Amino acid sequence: MSTSVHLQPFPDLSALPEEAQLVAQMDRVRDICTAALGVREKENMRVRQPLAKLGVYGEGVAALAAFADIIRDELNVKEVVFSEALKDVANPQLKIHFPVVGKRLGGKMKEVAAAAKAGDWVMLPGGRAQAGDEPLEPGEFEITLQPRPGIIGAQALSSNDALVVVDLAITLALRAEGIARDVVRLIQQARKDADLAITDRITLHLEVPEEVQQAVESNRKYVQEQTLTASLAFAPATGMQHKAEGETEGGKVLIGLAGV
Repeated sequence: MSTSVHLQPFPDLSALPEEAQLVAQMDRVRDICTAALGVREKENMRVRQPLAKLGVYGEGVAALAAFADIIRDELNVKEVVFSEALKDVANPQLKIHFPVVGKRLGGKMKEVAAAAKAGDWVMLPGGRAQAGDEPLEPGEFEITLQPRPGIIGAQALSSNDALVVVDLAITLALRAEGIARDVVRLIQQARKDADLAITDRITLHLEVPEEVQQAVESNRKYVQEQTLTASLAFAPATGMQHKAEGETEGGKVLIGLAGV
């Protein structure tokens, strides 16, 4: 007779090997995703809309190539590229913490601020910096990344040592795929409202604008696989077992479906 897993002692975590490097890499991946999602939010670009490419720029980012699939799926992009050439897309800037430094420098603060603004600064050993001829201690400043002129869809990681650049261009094919994903969401909700089992296959009728029909046609296999649709027709929903409606980027959608 088998023993319930609930009656077994909890594993001793101290006996499991620590993967400090893996944890650090996953933290980095999470930071990349957060920054890219921030770009999407800022540009009012919904996550359901596929995008062509995401670039990740910074020293050591090539080591994250093994996690490209995770990043691609999380951000709904077709391609993720990694580059060490941070200088091609961003300029580092010295941001001085004036309330902290001002107490120490007094009247010299204006001179230091002008040097930082003019780019007259360098990093020193030990996490220190120098603006003009004045050394700055850790905690008195931070290094931020400013996208170079002409670089759009960019945001720095929280560590300020790498930049993500999201390709915001929407091709006709990408727009069509985004609309198809909207339609899938509406059909899935209609299935749920109709109390269909998750494994039930359906017959589906759609009444949609021309753009939505073209989007579904060009992504028909995806739509049918995602919704377990055995038969899909662009026909009135009248007479179908369950009816629903909703909005997509391409216009209103009327849905009629029935279990097979």
